[in-house]
Amino acid sequence: MRDGYSPTEIILAAAILTSLSIGGIASVIVAITGLVKTLVRPTSEKTK
Repeated sequence: MRDGYSPTEIILAAAILTSLSIGGIASVIVAITGLVKTLVRPTSEKTK
């Protein structure tokens, strides 16, 4: 174990975390929109 981290390591870790969180949020949004579309289609077809 080492004491402290170098700035480059901190920047890399932050970049990885942000990219992962952004990717996770994007995948969640895509999944939600996909679910909404599949749920909305049958109901809209029934009402017509």
